[in-house]
Amino acid sequence: MADERNRAMLPEWTIIGFSGHREVADTELAKKSIRAALDTVLARRSPAAAVSSVAPGGDTIFVAEVA
Repeated sequence: MADERNRAMLPEWTIIGFSGHREVADTELAKKSIRAALDTVLARRSPAAAVSSVAPGGDTIFVAEVA
């Protein structure tokens, strides 16, 4: 019973982690691919939080798409 009450009070979060390469050959394709993946995950699971090191390259593209 107490477990059921806790589930009703606290939503389950989806954590999305990302680690990319510094050199991204096609940034527009990377943006579109990341956005499509995020849209798919967020349509099925929310709320969500994103985690990244925000290193130059793929990580910063990911963070920009999440923002």
